Amino acid sequence: MQPQNPTSQQGISTTEWIATLDKILQLTDLTPKTRLRASLNCKLINDTPYLFLPSEMEWLQPELLSYIENLTQQHGIELVEDRRKLDIEPISERRYAKPTDLALGVSLLLKQTGIPGPAHCLSVPHMLKAGNEKIDVTTLIRMASAVYPEAKRVVFRPNRFLTGDFDADCEPVTGYACKVIHRHHKTTVSYFNSPDFHAVGYITNDQFVLHVLLAGGTQRNTGLWSPFRTLTDSTFRCQVFTGNQPEQNFGLLYHTFYIDLERSIEDVMGWSNSKLGQRNAG
Repeated sequence: MQPQNPTSQQGISTTEWIATLDKILQLTDLTPKTRLRASLNCKLINDTPYLFLPSEMEWLQPELLSYIENLTQQHGIELVEDRRKLDIEPISERRYAKPTDLALGVSLLLKQTGIPGPAHCLSVPHMLKAGNEKIDVTTLIRMASAVYPEAKRVVFRPNRFLTGDFDADCEPVTGYACKVIHRHHKTTVSYFNSPDFHAVGYITNDQFVLHVLLAGGTQRNTGLWSPFRTLTDSTFRCQVFTGNQPEQNFGLLYHTFYIDLERSIEDVMGWSNSKLGQRNAG
């Protein structure tokens, strides 16, 4: 079976998107390899997207570089070796600064989907807490694909920070949530889908972990799954999984957010409930 890009299949429904992605990933070797993953930055400069690569990737990670070169060529992105300090601060170092728009949008997303209480903020430090369960992104995609047909569903208009779309007629987001047991632990798996936003997440104790899927596909047929505004929001991860042939290698570009379910955005940002409502009104 020849893997395809889920976004390239004409007529595919949003509910089939995650199932198609999972089927493609199962055709690859899902063992994470250091030589096939990296943290990357993308910025819009004079309306031109630039992707900055870690130095010496050509020598240390040639397979990963080959995939990235194909993606950038297919989507008009300029590729630059990062030999300087970028004006992009990793989320893990944003202890006191205002969160990025996407991080803020993700936090408000949870409130929109019905998690009780005020909108929650990112964990500090921004990482999985000790003792909380780690579910890697490919396993989570498989779990979401398996449970979404029976999951609780909610449809809502995305907040303005999520995709940067201020149009009142913007495409709605469909959210799915289902309680599951994974490795003898109970958790809630979530899946969010719209033409410009795809994400999978889960709850582990006092944290919500969400992977926003930005782009990916086979080496010959990559796709951008989010607007450039989302792609350029902050540092993201790139992971390539190998297929039987190099052209069947499949890549995922994604942001990971760790959200503290015990701390609210109002506490961190100094917002009142009324101000938060105004910001979330879209």
